[in-house]
This record gives sequence, structure tokens and C-alpha cells, in this order.
Amino acid sequence: MVKSAGNNRGETGPGDGQLYYLGTSNDTSRVVRSKNNGYDIISTTGTAKNILTVGAVNPLLQAPGQSSDISISDFSSFGPTDDGRIKPDIVGVGVNIFSTTNTSNTSYGVLSGTSMSSPQVAGSILLLQELYAKQNGNLFMRSATLKGLICIRLSMPEIQDLIISTDGGY
Repeated sequence: MVKSAGNNRGETGPGDGQLYYLGTSNDTSRVVRSKNNGYDIISTTGTAKNILTVGAVNPLLQAPGQSSDISISDFSSFGPTDDGRIKPDIVGVGVNIFSTTNTSNTSYGVLSGTSMSSPQVAGSILLLQELYAKQNGNLFMRSATLKGLICIRLSMPEIQDLIISTDGGY
């Protein structure tokens, strides 16, 4: 399953002494919480082990030549998760995407968000599945195999520096 990472990078949790809700209950608290400082802000479902979480990067005018050519958007949520796993698993262009809008059946607009990057990743995954099925008697890869293929390819040394920057962004 492909899931948008979310657009919550600027959220750092409740202020000192500010009332907040505990989970999805009606219980509240004013206990001071540690700030996440922009990290560990992917929703609980996005941190699940078997979900492919997608972040958003700024558009590129040409193929990247070095890691500084790729920059995560200023809104895209990222990890690490509470148990130390890197999230999102993959990124796609999610800034200034020409897309449909909900104002009419024929309207278009320019939108930004991880919900713009996730469809690109999902479409690419479908193409991988179609190729696999064509070569393997119409069988599809298991989701864990597909996620492993994607994540292992992204962690190869020759491109790893394009993904993880020194300032903590993924």
C-alpha cells in the first residue's frame, strides 16, 4: 500500500501548558510534551512496517547530478519513526503539480502536497507489477517483495547520498 507521508513538517506539538487531546479519546492533558522539532511527524498509519510511505520533493529541471540538487519540500513530513526506521520510504515530486481540482468536473489547478507525489509513485509501482506479470505468467509480486525491491534499490551506495542529507532530511 502506498501512503502519503503528510504535510505536517511545521507542526511541533502543543505549546507549554496548552491543552491537548490524548489520541482519539475525549481525555485531555496540559503535561508538557517534548517537541518533535519537525521529526517523527508521520501519522501512525504511515509508520507501519508494510506501508510504502511517500514524501514530496521539489521539482527538478534536469536529472540530479549531486545530492544538493534534490530537496525535500518544506511541508513534507518525515521520520525517523519512534523505533528508528527511516520514513518516508521514497519521495516523488509533490510541489506545483498540475492536477484536477474539485471545483467542477472539468477544472484543473496547480497543487502541492504528498498527495500529489504519492500517485506518481503508485503509478511507477504499477508499471513494475505489469512488467513482472508479463514475465511471470500473469502473477504479481508480493507487496513485501515489491517494497524490498524499491527500498533496496534506493539504498545502494552510489545513490544513497542523493536521499539522505546531512541536515536530517530524507
